Amino acid sequence: MIMNLKSWTKTGFILYFTKKNKMIELKTETLIKIANDISELYKKEKSIVSYGANIVDELHAGENAHSRILRMLLQYKGGGKYPIYTSFLDMLSYHCQAMPHITISSPLFSNEEGRIDLLVKEWNSDYPYAIIIENKICDAGDQYHQIQRYIEFLIDEFKKHIFVVYLTKDGEKVVSDDSLTKKAKEYLDVSEESQGRYIPIDYKNHILPWLEHSVLPNLKVKESILISSVQLYIDYLKGMFGMRQKEQEITNKIYSIMKTELNIDSLQESIELYRKVSLLNENATSLLLEYARTTLEKKLFQPLLNTFPDSNIKGKDVQVSRFCFVMTIPKWKKCWISLTWDGDGQYYGICHIDFKTNAIDAETRKQLGEVMPDGKSTDWWPWWKLLRKNIDTADSLNIWEDVQNGIVYNFFKDWITDVVGRTKDLDL
Repeated sequence: MIMNLKSWTKTGFILYFTKKNKMIELKTETLIKIANDISELYKKEKSIVSYGANIVDELHAGENAHSRILRMLLQYKGGGKYPIYTSFLDMLSYHCQAMPHITISSPLFSNEEGRIDLLVKEWNSDYPYAIIIENKICDAGDQYHQIQRYIEFLIDEFKKHIFVVYLTKDGEKVVSDDSLTKKAKEYLDVSEESQGRYIPIDYKNHILPWLEHSVLPNLKVKESILISSVQLYIDYLKGMFGMRQKEQEITNKIYSIMKTELNIDSLQESIELYRKVSLLNENATSLLLEYARTTLEKKLFQPLLNTFPDSNIKGKDVQVSRFCFVMTIPKWKKCWISLTWDGDGQYYGICHIDFKTNAIDAETRKQLGEVMPDGKSTDWWPWWKLLRKNIDTADSLNIWEDVQNGIVYNFFKDWITDVVGRTKDLDL
């Protein structure tokens, strides 16, 4: 099998693959033509889909919204019991040998407590416990020491009775060591042989089948609104994964174009094409990230350090269209400047270094809100705001162009200067 994927000509990239022992070239223009044909077909077919819109589709739900939906389902109570939550625990215990039988009494469900997407706590059972659910359905990046921070937020209260559910879209995303740190793994008893109390599940292979085959069939007929809500959400998730009937028909037409244009008519040929296009995509992604990291260093991080020479920048992470970092401010002992992201987009602000043991006091938080009234506040983030409120490209590939042309640096330079001036009398 020929694996020459780094051949370039004056006209662009050439992808080689074999067809009945003959080498076939796919030049850049051919690949672009196929992509355009597929794109045009998709837009045309979607425009003539018969009306049957799912209102959830129009909400463009981020990870916070999906976490609220899951909380709504889990906390449903009927006949003095929590049937959906009971079923959910059964599913988790199937994937976590360390989870004991839990007697459900009075669980407390919350969103965004300690910046945790969904948190379940219960004290009244024979096994007081907490379940942290970190929702990554929109492929948000892992924040600096994220899971470790969540555990530390609860450890004094629940000791070794904390479980972490890492909930992704389809199972492709794997938690980073920067979030599930060595310390967090030790606490959760994660090892080479065991997942311990860390439970990686996903919407496609776990939540969707659970809703469709365990939750929906067991809802009582009289709960018509709940039944309709679950049906809508199941349909929404099927749409996300291209599993609706009409979407499957469109997918089959796309397959037909690929088979015709690429002359693919066997399993072996499709495997070969997949391997090579996957390798091409991996290399293109790596190349983009290489340029992005270099651009960030030259056009943002180093200029910021030149402007604020006594500061330090750490916690750097770069994804295809997003990045994050932490910046220290010399006078601050309890907080730092931070840029990160979740399902709602990239957000920036003033973040606690350690909310559990060294957080700013209530009076300082109040004063911060007075001198900087245009942002929002949570436990971990005394002040934060979405970056796209200031930079339109914040949540897209175009962010790198705005890093390159200095827009991002100029924004952070001016904002940090303003923040340091406004907070000079506060104990941050």
